[in-house]
Amino acid sequence: MTDNDLVAAFDGWKRIRIGFYGTPDESKWQREEKNKRWMARVELYEVGSYYIRGDSFDHTRYMRYDKDWNLLMRACKKWECLPTGDFAHMEDYVTLSDALDDAVTLYEIKDAFKQLVVNIKWYNNLEDGNK
Repeated sequence: MTDNDLVAAFDGWKRIRIGFYGTPDESKWQREEKNKRWMARVELYEVGSYYIRGDSFDHTRYMRYDKDWNLLMRACKKWECLPTGDFAHMEDYVTLSDALDDAVTLYEIKDAFKQLVVNIKWYNNLEDGNK
């Protein structure tokens, strides 16, 4: 999983691979009955890797959180909106949030992206009972 995939997953997207229909290159995901209907609805014509969420999709080469401020800010906003009511690791969360805020205010997308990746990895490594 790339760092971009990690941020996309945190932002609610699932990465899938689309191969040529009816060939050995066709992915297992495409062959599942529930996804065949989805494929027919969205009419994907290009093979490759895509991010999907509901009926939305985009090719992975266009959804680059490390290059698009609009995408990155949406994921940063999701970080800032994590429920923290009974959060067992509040001090760590605040420290990481402050680091992300600092990186974003420097207007360097690479630094902000890298810090968000650090934050998401920390969050994903928490046990479910501590989230």
